[in-house]
Amino acid sequence: MKHDIRLRIISLNTAFKLIKKFEDNWIYIKMILKTSIKSSNCAYFKFKLKDFIILDDDIFFYGDEDEDRLYLNKSGIVQTECSPEEDEILIKIASSNGIIEVFIKRYLPILNVRLDELNNPRKNIIITEGQTDWRHLKYALKKLKENGMFENLDIDFFEPDKKTEMGNDKLKKIRDYHALLENEYCKIFIFDRDVGEINSEFEDAQVLYHGNNVYSMLLPIPEHRKDTPYISIEHYYIYLEKIVVGEGFIW
Repeated sequence: MKHDIRLRIISLNTAFKLIKKFEDNWIYIKMILKTSIKSSNCAYFKFKLKDFIILDDDIFFYGDEDEDRLYLNKSGIVQTECSPEEDEILIKIASSNGIIEVFIKRYLPILNVRLDELNNPRKNIIITEGQTDWRHLKYALKKLKENGMFENLDIDFFEPDKKTEMGNDKLKKIRDYHALLENEYCKIFIFDRDVGEINSEFEDAQVLYHGNNVYSMLLPIPEHRKDTPYISIEHYYIYLEKIVVGEGFIW
């Protein structure tokens, strides 16, 4: 069976492992029923994947809403493929009417959808500075849970895209706005320590409560930055640099 020129063939188990990583992310699904070379039908939908469940005969995709669901017959799967970035999976299923191609792609929705998630979260949520700060925290929490820590911590992260600027000033304005509203779930705003004006707001406090379930905090100072406390989240990493004689590179 031919494969999509953008993708490479992978095993079914590998496809399932990659899809499992899509949990807590938005996914875009395109289904194509190919009844002949010149005839096909398409369907499109998207939702934030909450659970991906594998059973003996079926696989299930569940979102937060009742209508956010998809199930596929596992026994009919004849080929699985993925993109080089491993952010898109193609599942090909044989049916009595032809071949069903199911494309599952991880993506970030448009800004107004993400802002709606922030206004109406379904769980406690963390909002950070920058375009990538949340990625560091989300990955750290994932690794801690894998090691048996914070397994019952029910929290999400606001995930802005590369076009959305989220500096300390904008983060402060969003925090103060949400503190005026009633919030069913906690909203925790985390600031870098690289701006004196923001630091002075906290004085010696580790956490500030602004009312209506809205909290804010500064990044804690790691031990190796006690003498240089003006930090952003990237300063949590300690880089070991070593010149390898004769190799001409640094690692």
